[in-house]
Amino acid sequence: MSITLNALVEGQIAALANLDPTSYDPGSLNIDLINPNGPTTLRYTIHVDVDTPTLVGILKAALP
Repeated sequence: MSITLNALVEGQIAALANLDPTSYDPGSLNIDLINPNGPTTLRYTIHVDVDTPTLVGILKAALP
């Protein structure tokens, strides 16, 4: 079953996970199962900025 949460609730859950509200895509929260006996896994689509020359160097090193 899928439900859509409003931005306030999604933000409260992100705060519970100590996520910076600017680091994930709104509406991307996914909770597959609420674990009744332990921690529950949350999935967000996150976005980060990385140094482009370093990224290119890593990719070039990984390619044949």
